[in-house]
Amino acid sequence: MYRAKDEGRRRIVSFTDAIDGGSTVENMLELDLAEALSSGQIVPYYQLISSCSAGDVLMIEVLARWRHPRLGVLSAGDFIPHAEAAGLIPVLFSAILNQACKDALKWPSATAIAVNVAPLQLCDRNFASIVLEILRGNGFPPVRLEIEVTEEAMVVDLETTRMNIKRLKAEGIRVALDDFGTGYSSLRQLESFLLTGSRSIAALYPVSATIRKATRLSRRRSNFAMRWE
Repeated sequence: MYRAKDEGRRRIVSFTDAIDGGSTVENMLELDLAEALSSGQIVPYYQLISSCSAGDVLMIEVLARWRHPRLGVLSAGDFIPHAEAAGLIPVLFSAILNQACKDALKWPSATAIAVNVAPLQLCDRNFASIVLEILRGNGFPPVRLEIEVTEEAMVVDLETTRMNIKRLKAEGIRVALDDFGTGYSSLRQLESFLLTGSRSIAALYPVSATIRKATRLSRRRSNFAMRWE
């Protein structure tokens, strides 16, 4: 039944050994996840983002990986849905950000890190405080952190999301929107989140026709990103 729902509903799916095996693995992941977080099995991996022209490292993206004792290294896509279902995303995020801050303090001081945030985290009125407490606890400069959110964050709880973004930006943290155009937000919504002075979409992208073209392209290619700095 669940496989039929996942594949689009209104269809018949025959039970197979492969489905049974997949369910067994998923159930095991759900059971193991809490222990994995408490024992430090879920750790940050790092991906360099470099300048194409100069080759300089512009930023380091923080990726969550699970060093599972039986299944090997699992990517975020393998366990994040289970963490969401179990309500463990806040714990996972804090663990990853805390370790990333410790590691990044050993790197050149100009190197910033980028961490992904789930839309529901921005609906938590304490989210900005949690982030800032982790930074202060590690002595990590806020200006070296970038929070990456998806477009979905702007259609869940706008007011709380805006409040969190405003506080983070006030401390010097950058906020980036990934994959603009893949959801249901508009340029007007984006403009409402540009909280620095009187900046607007037009100020960031002077040619409105270019914006419209980029928006159309993003809906097809899902690779358009904006940053609020």
